[in-house]
Amino acid sequence: MATTNDVELFISSIANTPLKKELIWLLHENRVMDTYRGLASWMNRREADVREAAEELANAGLLRRIGEGEEAVYQYAPPPELAPVIEKFIASYVSARSLLSDYLSELQSTIEEIQRASLKEVKLERSKLKSIIQSMPVGVIVVDMSGEIVLYNSSAAFLLNMEESDTHITKAFSHESLTPILDAIERVLKEGRLVISRELEIPSGCFINVIVTPVYGDEGIQLGAVAILRDVTELKRLDQLKMEFVLSLSHDIRSPLTAIKGFALSLLRGVFGKLLRKQSKVVELILNQSDKIESMVEKLTEAMKAMPETFLLHTDVVDLNELVNECVTSYLGIAIESGIELKANLSDEPVIVTVDRDAILRVISNLVDNAIKYTPSGGKVTVSVSQTNEFATIEVVDTGVGIPPEDLPKIFTPFSRLKHAEGEAEKKGVGLGLAIAKRLTEAHGGKITVESKVGHGSKFVVILPRHQYLTQQT
Repeated sequence: MATTNDVELFISSIANTPLKKELIWLLHENRVMDTYRGLASWMNRREADVREAAEELANAGLLRRIGEGEEAVYQYAPPPELAPVIEKFIASYVSARSLLSDYLSELQSTIEEIQRASLKEVKLERSKLKSIIQSMPVGVIVVDMSGEIVLYNSSAAFLLNMEESDTHITKAFSHESLTPILDAIERVLKEGRLVISRELEIPSGCFINVIVTPVYGDEGIQLGAVAILRDVTELKRLDQLKMEFVLSLSHDIRSPLTAIKGFALSLLRGVFGKLLRKQSKVVELILNQSDKIESMVEKLTEAMKAMPETFLLHTDVVDLNELVNECVTSYLGIAIESGIELKANLSDEPVIVTVDRDAILRVISNLVDNAIKYTPSGGKVTVSVSQTNEFATIEVVDTGVGIPPEDLPKIFTPFSRLKHAEGEAEKKGVGLGLAIAKRLTEAHGGKITVESKVGHGSKFVVILPRHQYLTQQT
């Protein structure tokens, strides 16, 4: 009777490869006779490997070789003295094979279960994302690098009257009025930069704002672009109504004001009789106040025309150090004339952002102008630039009069003006600088904040996102 040691010796000296074990098992169970090509076909193995294994088993006396060369046929014919060892080997081999088969079957079931769960999770996440995009109150259009439209929501379809056949941007935006959207998407696909195009009139008669931003994968490779469309028709209508109201009000005020000034001048010239000295002074006061009202009406009209309803931004890669330095240099003369120290604290490294250069320069200029205006002689205005991985920051700090707490919530409201201290000269302007700065900053996806203490000064902070540039450079 064969022992375990006998089987181990047989395995180490004869059945010493997985292929030989399998070949012995196949011939033992089936008692077939075949060439090495036929055996290779049965076993689904390489012919050369099967031929080598069969030759070694034939040389060891387990197989009988009938014929020579490629036409040789191999037959299972072990010597009788090895039969008990082979039987015990076959029994252990079949048992191990069965256990392995069960393990592989269980492993396959586990893998399939994981795949089903993962697929279900992916489908769920896709469904959530699609539902979110579909429910957004703004239009969303996603395109790949070739300009093919891979996704759009119902809001975009409604605004642009899109159809299922509109599978490419050149077809979806073929109407002349939609050319700016096509140009913006193509520019983003080509340059990988954020593009903001504001207030476009589309064929439906609506007015929309468009923001196009690049889409990048985990490896930093640009995958396409996404366009966000916002209907601003109602906002534009309200802006127009506001403009018409102010212009109408200005006209209505000028008419009686002209009559008042006319009669006052006639009184001073003695048309209605000579006036006493005190009477003349009163009439002069009426004329002065009439001139002030007329000047206020003119300023209000000019301000309404100057306050942009929308902005068309042309973005580029800009170093904020250069913008701040340019702005501070341009205001040095005014600062010296006012007895104010104006200083720029620039970052040691370039602070690169993708913005509209002129728009951000206007933001900085408005803040610096405001700081100088409300800082008394002997004071100081400092403009600083800094950055993190995600944001670039501009700070304008002054040692001026400060802003009362009750005025802080409305400091960025159009036409908002600070109250003057007793004896303080009235500041020029109509209160639009900070409002414009806020709107321009937010148009870039940034924000502007203010901290102030009466008698100690104010700090305005402009925060701009850097992700468009950074992602492009990854």
